[in-house]
Amino acid sequence: SKDEYEEVKEHVWVAKSAMVAPTAYINGPAIIGPDAEIRHCAFIRGNAIVGEGAVVGNSTELKNVILFDKVQVHLDDTKIETHMKKIGAILGDYVEVGCGSILNPGTIVGRHSNIYPLSSVRGYVAGHSIYKNKNEVVQKEEY
Repeated sequence: SKDEYEEVKEHVWVAKSAMVAPTAYINGPAIIGPDAEIRHCAFIRGNAIVGEGAVVGNSTELKNVILFDKVQVHLDDTKIETHMKKIGAILGDYVEVGCGSILNPGTIVGRHSNIYPLSSVRGYVAGHSIYKNKNEVVQKEEY
């Protein structure tokens, strides 16, 4: 409802339950969802939706992005026509991306995967993976 959000500056709406560090910079248009966390020195450059419970880490820069809250990624060697000239990365639920990583345009990372710090990722990373580099991608052990 409208009472859940506060317009903190023009075109920047933040859910009252979200935590935004005082050093974070958010340029509109942007929506920060319930229970989201925008950490120290995060830089949100506009055209951003940060979903419920999503975390934007320390010094992370985002622009033209949607971080979903409850999304799933399914893909079997299928091409998906986006009808866009440019598309960034698509990350599934519970994906964690280490510091200094680069997610090249069009990269898709399946849910519950971890990307090592300083990685450069291109293409498709299967769900439940640990990505160290393009030659070292391992499936997580099932518990």
